[in-house]
Amino acid sequence: MTEPLITIRDLHYTYLPGTPLEAVALRGASMEVYAGEIVGLIGPAGAGKSTLLQHCNGLLRPAESGHVIIDGQDLADPAVDLRRLRQMVGIVFQHPERQLFETLVGDDIAFGPRQMGLAREEIRRRVEWAMRVVGLDFETFVDRPTAALSGGERRKVAIAGVLALRPRVLILDETSAGLDPLTREEWLEQVRRLNAEEGMTVIVVSSDMEEVAALAGRVYVMAEGRMVAEGTPAEVFARADLLASLGLDQPVTSWVLGELRRQGHDVDPFAIRFEQAVEELCRILRS
Repeated sequence: MTEPLITIRDLHYTYLPGTPLEAVALRGASMEVYAGEIVGLIGPAGAGKSTLLQHCNGLLRPAESGHVIIDGQDLADPAVDLRRLRQMVGIVFQHPERQLFETLVGDDIAFGPRQMGLAREEIRRRVEWAMRVVGLDFETFVDRPTAALSGGERRKVAIAGVLALRPRVLILDETSAGLDPLTREEWLEQVRRLNAEEGMTVIVVSSDMEEVAALAGRVYVMAEGRMVAEGTPAEVFARADLLASLGLDQPVTSWVLGELRRQGHDVDPFAIRFEQAVEELCRILRS
């Protein structure tokens, strides 16, 4: 059987241990991510999701107990090359537009590739590709001041800066929050293409259950620093009682199909995505 690309096993983590501000973030969290898949991670605020993800590229390292193994490298090993790891695993945090620091768009996107020591031509190719992925015209925006950008454009530049590293793993932490519906759908389609065409492994953290259902092949549910459920989107979102106890909603499609099942209709329990749900509704209406 193929080994996971990312293995997190029984991970514990406490911020500021032994001080009055001590805060336990992880209490034995475990997760596996395989190359080429899209994994969703959901949970209430304070569940430990961001702390867990920061262990995936060495921003945090195991400090108490547990193991984090990325592409065969154990992060507990002091010899691990963190620079290489952070090129391999890119994280786009919530509100990435706040992370811009260069004066010009092209320089901000090129910052990571320059740190890799790449040739000028390769840096330009990466910048052009990353801008195309996020929907920014290269000639129009490359020399534009970052201070002159709209909020949505700033977010695209920040995402492009991570993509320009060409990471094998892309972690998206509430990246689509606040986007208008059209821009959000365009971005989700780009995520699908990065996965399907570039082979990029993706971890999506979102409070939007429709987004997770539309993208992920597997979903982890996190609460109080540990995993409380894992499965396909259909399996996880069918657990309405668990989700409600954590203050999480079901996707609308899951709720509607669940109501139809309770009314005696023969509905496919795995029709979780919007297009599948529409097909099920049409089938019921025809019958």
